[in-house]
Amino acid sequence: MFYVYIIGLCMCLFVWMLDILCHKRYHILYALILLCTVVVMANADDSAYDLYNYHRAYNSVQDGQKDVGSDAGYFYLQKAGAALGLSFNEFRFVIIFLSLGLIFLTVKKVTNKIYLFWMFYMLHLMFMDGGQLRNFISTSIVVFSIPFLLEKKYGVFKYIVGVLVAMSVHFMAIFYLVFAVIRIPSGIVKKLIKLIPVFAAFIFLDIRYGDFTFGLLFYASQFMNQGISNKIETYISSRTRFGFLVPLVIFSCFYLAIFFFNRKMKQEECHVRMRGVTFASGFKITISDYVSNNYDFYKLVEKINTISLCFLPLCIFNLTFYRLFRNVCLLNWMFFAAKYETIGPAKKRAYLSMVSIALLLGWQIWDFTIYLPWGFETQIFFGF
Repeated sequence: MFYVYIIGLCMCLFVWMLDILCHKRYHILYALILLCTVVVMANADDSAYDLYNYHRAYNSVQDGQKDVGSDAGYFYLQKAGAALGLSFNEFRFVIIFLSLGLIFLTVKKVTNKIYLFWMFYMLHLMFMDGGQLRNFISTSIVVFSIPFLLEKKYGVFKYIVGVLVAMSVHFMAIFYLVFAVIRIPSGIVKKLIKLIPVFAAFIFLDIRYGDFTFGLLFYASQFMNQGISNKIETYISSRTRFGFLVPLVIFSCFYLAIFFFNRKMKQEECHVRMRGVTFASGFKITISDYVSNNYDFYKLVEKINTISLCFLPLCIFNLTFYRLFRNVCLLNWMFFAAKYETIGPAKKRAYLSMVSIALLLGWQIWDFTIYLPWGFETQIFFGF
């Protein structure tokens, strides 16, 4: 699988070179990159990580289990797979392919630099998503639904439906319903969003030193089914020490970077790159590459990151909650890929590249050396 992974990364670089040299994009190459990613993720060792439990659950469904549990959507996906006679590995391949397909369609809507997003994804989030199947399916549905928030008619309704579907696969998606407030046409809501950092600080202090947030979550759990209620009570029954500080710092840096690039690097409505080609005969043609600025998408991602600051204090209860803003980073990588496309001067693209690489390294250090044992991801995906 390691060679398949390297081939996928090399194809991303090859597409990048094609884009720079001749402004061409070959869909067949994107299809091959997507296939390489699916193959690597679907062939992770299912005897470790969360995959062991997923394998057992799928076997139980194949044996006739009728207890739906707390995640009905995922249960019925398993039922469908079992009815089609798929093994767990085949079921996993199909699910990962469909989920990555949703992410690919979303990236395609916001940027032409799909290869940049995919490189970011293959260097980090791919390894986390490959082992956390329900979270990955749920996140892909939420990410696919995010652009609906840019639609004026029925957009927020479509988004809420998408999140409800995601909740049926992984209940933690309920937190993403809060993003719907972005579409409320009210000056008060806009002012409240600006006050979210202060609100997040209040939640942080209360969880660390008080009991109000704990009591509120415990009270809310009483109105949910037993499986979800037990999960919530398990998550909030403990406190971390200082481990929450690392993801807090990393995501805060993401937020500040997005805020900075939206404020300090404003572009025109479009950016046109001119590329001259001169033939041996002396005849010269100029190629214009029109690039949309996606200004509304940039602002949407900034607002989502602002609201996501409220998720950070929950890591004090349990580091499992850090998935909430790790998932949001899918949108952030789309943001950086789209921004790279529209930022004109090479100096600004260099700044953007350096910031992106620094943030990527920060996540890698956290996930692959602190959150998970050193070398755990390579052992699961590559066998060494």
